[in-house]
Amino acid sequence: AYVEHNWGDGKQELKRAILYGKGRVRVLIKHFDKHWKNLFGVDIIVLLYPLLILLLPITIVYHYYPLIFLILVLKNIREPNPFGIVLKHIIFGFGVLIEVFSQILAIILNKKLENQIDV
Repeated sequence: AYVEHNWGDGKQELKRAILYGKGRVRVLIKHFDKHWKNLFGVDIIVLLYPLLILLLPITIVYHYYPLIFLILVLKNIREPNPFGIVLKHIIFGFGVLIEVFSQILAIILNKKLENQIDV
């Protein structure tokens, strides 16, 4: 039997990449003791792409910094859509950053709430 998967259009794939980035952070927070070693192997994109995104402002000084993304495209050149892969990874990185910042914000707000209750 022939089976074909419909993953949706490009817009749906990008939404899914954000959700996967957020979800990956939640899994890592919940099961950090089991998954931390994967951060330097299989899950390197959880660290790499958010770091590349956060360092984008150094383009002001180092004008060639965005070429790193071209290197990542070249790394995936044998895949059917290397630009699409890097784009999805960048969007995944934004999802990671959104979740990390929302987790940090939740911690800060909980601390403020605890301090107000103690007063």
